[in-house]
Amino acid sequence: TNSTAASTVSATTAFTDFPSLEVTITPRLASSKFLINTSAILGNQSNQMIWGKIQYKVNSGSYADVVVADSPSSRTSVHGILIMNLDNSEYGGNLVINIGASGLSYSVGDTITFKLQVKNYLDSLQLNFNRSENDSDVARKFRGVSTITVQEV
Repeated sequence: TNSTAASTVSATTAFTDFPSLEVTITPRLASSKFLINTSAILGNQSNQMIWGKIQYKVNSGSYADVVVADSPSSRTSVHGILIMNLDNSEYGGNLVINIGASGLSYSVGDTITFKLQVKNYLDSLQLNFNRSENDSDVARKFRGVSTITVQEV
């Protein structure tokens, strides 16, 4: 699934859905492993980290992380990190997550929806999806296409 629309989320440090970046599949087997690959184009207002994680739900159930880090306790369990580190206040990058998920609880015939969530590491700043922080219509600014792909193996 591709997400092409440029959009913005107001200042936040909470995990938020990447707009239009989700995919639903109907597994062929009851004990499959899934390979999830994402490429998410993001812009930000600052030189900081953006954390990402993949969540899933079965049918119309609640979302949960596909994998949780060992003993996160008060730490945040993440599947990918994007470090914003560009010059001239041009903060942007590509968050890439490639992760396998097994042991998900579902039955043959169920649908499973996977989605990407992202959050600012530290500061409560605007997040920009498929666009640079400053969206001026000039060549040094960017617009992008983000993707999520799920394979049943």
